[in-house]
Amino acid sequence: MEPRHILVATYYYPPSTNVGAHRWESMTRHLRALGHRVTILTSALNGLAPDDAEQGIVRAWDLQASTQLRSMLRRAPLEAAANAKAGAPSDGTTPPRWMTHGLVPDSGVVTWLPSALRETRRILRRDRVDCIVTTGPPDSVSLLPLMLGRRRPPWIVDFRDGWRFEPLRDGWPTDCQDRLDARLEARVVRTAEVAVGVSPPIVDDLASRLGARAAWVPNAWDPCIEQTLSPDAAVDLDSKFFNLVYTGRLTGAGGRVIEGLLEALNRLELRGADAVGRKLRLVVLGGLDKREEALLAPLQQAGRVVAVGQVSRETAIMTQREADALLLLTAPGRASHATGKLYEYLAARRPVIALAEGSAAASIVRDARAGVVVSAADASAIYDVLARLEAEPLAYRPVERELDRYRFPGPAMEIAGLVEDAIAMAARGNRRDA
Repeated sequence: MEPRHILVATYYYPPSTNVGAHRWESMTRHLRALGHRVTILTSALNGLAPDDAEQGIVRAWDLQASTQLRSMLRRAPLEAAANAKAGAPSDGTTPPRWMTHGLVPDSGVVTWLPSALRETRRILRRDRVDCIVTTGPPDSVSLLPLMLGRRRPPWIVDFRDGWRFEPLRDGWPTDCQDRLDARLEARVVRTAEVAVGVSPPIVDDLASRLGARAAWVPNAWDPCIEQTLSPDAAVDLDSKFFNLVYTGRLTGAGGRVIEGLLEALNRLELRGADAVGRKLRLVVLGGLDKREEALLAPLQQAGRVVAVGQVSRETAIMTQREADALLLLTAPGRASHATGKLYEYLAARRPVIALAEGSAAASIVRDARAGVVVSAADASAIYDVLARLEAEPLAYRPVERELDRYRFPGPAMEIAGLVEDAIAMAARGNRRDA
C-alpha cells in the first residue's frame, strides 16, 4: 500500500480521558506503524501535550475553554473538568437548555468548528492530504469537510455512535430543528466517499436508510497498552469470594439498567445459607452518585457489593484480569451498543456476564464464546447465572479468531484499505459533493 497522508478530525484526543479518545489514539498509532502519516486535528479543550508538534497534533481553539463562557454556561471550571476521571458521576453542573437543545447538531458548531475550519484550511494550504477522516460524536465534527467545498480531499466519516439512529441526545424541541438535523446527517453521509460504523447495526442503518457506502470497523483492544501496565496497579480482590467485577457507571440511562441485577443480587443474598462454593460479590470500579449509593447500601452492608470508587484506567484493566468474571451492562433498547470496556474485557480473557440481550455487544460475546448473555430486565435469568457462578466457575473457551477481530492492528488495516477505496472513488469521478 502506498504511504498516505491522513488528516483525522476528532473532538476528543489524549490527554482527554473521554472514551471517544481511545479509538483514534490507537488507530493513529497503528496507521503510522503501517507506514502512513497521520495529522490529528482536535480541540484545545483537551489540553496540550509536550510532543504535540512532533506527533502531528493540531489543537484548534475552543470557546468552551473560556473561563467566562464556562461560568455563563454553568459548566465546571476547566481545571476541574480536565482532572475528572472518565466515568465519574456528574458534578451537578449542567449547561443551559438553549445550548443542548438549540444548536443543531450540537454546540460544537459555534464553540469549535469555526477555528477547526481555519486550521484545516491552513493544513491543506501547506501540505498535501490524501484523505480526511472525521469521527463523531459530536456530530458537528463531520460538518467540517462540507465547508471545504470542491477542494476537500477524499473523505471517510466515522460513526462511533449513530447520529439519528439510536442517538445519544433527546429529540429536538421543534420540527424545524429536527428537519435541519436530518438534512445535515443525510448530506454528510451521502457526500462522504465512505461511511464507517463501529457496529453492524449502525452500518446497516447508514446503508439502508441513507444509501451510504458503509463499512464496519469495530473498536478493539490495543496490545501496545500492555507496555504501560503494571500488575501492582490492580485492586486487591479477596480470593474467599467469587469476584464479579464491573467497570464504569452503573445506572446509565435513568437507572433502569440495574433493576434486574439488584433483584437478582437480593435473591442471592436471601438464599445465602444454601449457597455452595464461594460467595459471589459484585466489585464496582467506578464512582457512585447519591441515588446509586442508596440503592446499593443494603447489599454493601451484606458484603454482596463492594464499591471501590473511581480508579485509573490502568487499575481497572489490571483488576479485570484478576477477576473471576466480568459484568457488562449496555444501554436498554440500543441495538448498536457495544461499550468500549467490552474490548478490555475480551483482552482480560475472563468470562463475561453480559446483561445486554439485543445489542451488538451481545453478538460479540456470543460469537467469541466469551461468556453468557441475558436480558438486563430478566431478574430470574440473571439470578440463575449468578447462582451457578457461586456453585462452580464458568467454563471459558473463546474462539480465538473472533477475539483477533477485536484486537489491533486489524481495525487500522481495515481503515487503511478504506482510505485507498475513498481515494480511488474520487479519482474515478465518483466523488459525491454536497
